[in-house]
Amino acid sequence: LLKYTMDILWNMFANEYAEYLLDYISAEKKSEKQDPEEFKAELLKKYLMDPEITKLSVFDSAIDGDIENADFNTYQEEFADAQATLIEYENDCMNILSDEFTQVGIGLAFNNSRLVVVNVFSACKVVIDSSSISEEMGNLILKGSMNDNKYGIYAIRVVNLEEKPKTILHITPQYITPSETEEKRTFTAKISGFNTLF
Repeated sequence: LLKYTMDILWNMFANEYAEYLLDYISAEKKSEKQDPEEFKAELLKKYLMDPEITKLSVFDSAIDGDIENADFNTYQEEFADAQATLIEYENDCMNILSDEFTQVGIGLAFNNSRLVVVNVFSACKVVIDSSSISEEMGNLILKGSMNDNKYGIYAIRVVNLEEKPKTILHITPQYITPSETEEKRTFTAKISGFNTLF
């Protein structure tokens, strides 16, 4: 499991889908709810994920007791058991063992009667390892690496996920410095005047 990166974006995706599924499963009139596949497609687009390299595993279980008003410690074993059971599923186990995926996100939603756990697996060709700000120079420095050495960075596009995927700026090749070691390809990108963008 050490090969996976736990990414906040994937966790946000998994949590939003888990909350939707809990609402959908608990609904008496499912015909009035949005279709799960349609909702998933919208989420993939919202979080800029490629549906071809994104897999989901879902666990849904009934729960006894007043879980919403209980201390978390009372039900922590049920939460842990749900995740463990999900891993035992053949598809989820295959996703964990696959070399295809690099990112994982975990989502959890529950009410008084049901518990839903979602694992999302995806592949990300590039990872931002660190960022630093030079307030005097007005520069933002990004340092990253490639998960697959078959690929390299040519340009970077920064987008706003809050509304529609809206491009804030492009970082063109002259501001990106690539480098390479025996283990991986890395890069450094400089954004000038970033303080005027946010």
